[in-house]
Order: sequence, then C-alpha cells, then structure tokens
Amino acid sequence: LPVFCTMTFDISGRTFMGTPPLAMVLTLEGLGVDAIGLNCSLGPKESFPIIEEILTYASIPVMIQANAGLPVIVDGETQFLVEPDEFSDLMIQMAHKGVRILGGCCGTDERFIQEMVTKLANTSPLPLEEKIFTGVCSATKTTIIDDIRIIGERLNPTGKKALKEALKTQNLDYIFQLAIEQEEAGADILDVNVGLAEIDELEMMKTVIKELQAVTSLPLQIDSGKPNVLEAATRLYNGKPILNSVNGTQENMHAVFPIVKKYGTGII
Repeated sequence: LPVFCTMTFDISGRTFMGTPPLAMVLTLEGLGVDAIGLNCSLGPKESFPIIEEILTYASIPVMIQANAGLPVIVDGETQFLVEPDEFSDLMIQMAHKGVRILGGCCGTDERFIQEMVTKLANTSPLPLEEKIFTGVCSATKTTIIDDIRIIGERLNPTGKKALKEALKTQNLDYIFQLAIEQEEAGADILDVNVGLAEIDELEMMKTVIKELQAVTSLPLQIDSGKPNVLEAATRLYNGKPILNSVNGTQENMHAVFPIVKKYGTGII
C-alpha cells in the first residue's frame, strides 16, 4: 500500500514552529514514502510557492489538497470564499507544473472535485524526473552539499580532556556550549561523537542527540564505530543526518548500509 506521512512546516521559510519544504522533501523521501505534498491551511493560490519548491527537489509524486481559499470570519462563522471554478483552475495550473495527486480540503465538496475531474479529462501527468543533489538537514535547516562545507568536529572526546570529563559527569551544558560555539563560528554541520570507554555510549548518544536538537538548528553528523549506536541515534533524529562512518570492511558495511537505507541518511 502507498505510504503517506505528514509534517508541519512554516510557509514563510522562518522556521520558528516547523519544517521548511526542502527539509521535508529530504527527510520523507529518505524514509521511503510514496508521495509528498501539503494539505489544509492554505488555498491553491497561497500554496503555489510551496508546491513549486517541493517540485524543484522531489523525485516522487507530489500531491496537494488545498482549502477553498483562506478562511474568513463572516457574522461569527468561518467561511471559505473561493468557488469551485476558480479553485479548479488554480489546481489545474499545479497539475501542469507537475503535481500528480489533487484533492480538496476545508471548504471544498463534491463540486470542487468534479470540476477538477472534468477539466483534467484529457490531461496526462507530467513524467517524474529524478532530482540529483546531495543534502542533509535538521528539522529546521538544510545544507546542500554542492561546495566545500565545514563540519564542526569539537564534539569528539579524542584528545579533549574537558569533554571527556563532561561526558563522564553528564555535564550537558558544556557539550551544548561547544555546539553553540561551532555554529556561531560558521560550521555548516556538527559531528557528534560520545565514544568513551568509561561511559555507556549508546545511552549518552541518545541523550545528546535528543537534547542537542533543541540547542542548535544545524544538521548533525552522527559519529560512532558501533552500528547499534548509529541506528539508535538516527531513529531519534528529526531530519536527514550524515552517518560517520563506514570503515570499508565487509562486516562493517553489512551492518551500517541497511541503517543508511532504512532512514535515508548521508554516509561517510
């Protein structure tokens, strides 16, 4: 059966409350959904900029179920003022841009659907086009890797006495301060490594990944030599991370590549 998933994103591109369209595409395509798009909240006219951005990056079918315009309050009641003819004309324009699944949400009824069906009677969907690019994201920020990118590597206890002590004592404030400093210094991605013999690496990685996402908007690179740690952290991550790393042995590749495939991550 087709897999559908919803994510809330901020239509302004300012990601105070949600996920921007490109991060949504990267994350959900990586997870293997069959179609992506948007529904509710907006009418077709207001949805155009979002749909165009999704179509720019998506390699799978794009869908939209728009409202009959933006809601307005008339005599104390919520109403939608876009009529079926105008609604269908705008939706057909989206079909001509490449949207393959069309529907109606709040304020629409069978008249809206029938108008679209009638006007699309002799229209074939545009062919799907694979979009070739490399990107990673957090829930709120995307980094396209089309040039040199800076990965902050200070969250790695190798040779760092203070970080080792912070991991042993679970001093998360120190760890988070290192993350903030690297973001402020211009890092594009943060590497996260908590491998230390004296601690439970799995539990510490889970804790750091969960809490760090509230401190920084940067995409994360999850760094461990243990596949179970990589998978546990990736499962908790909101976005598309990089996994660091595969060492090239058959045993290691057989352990790590299924995680990359399952969650749609990047890989070093």
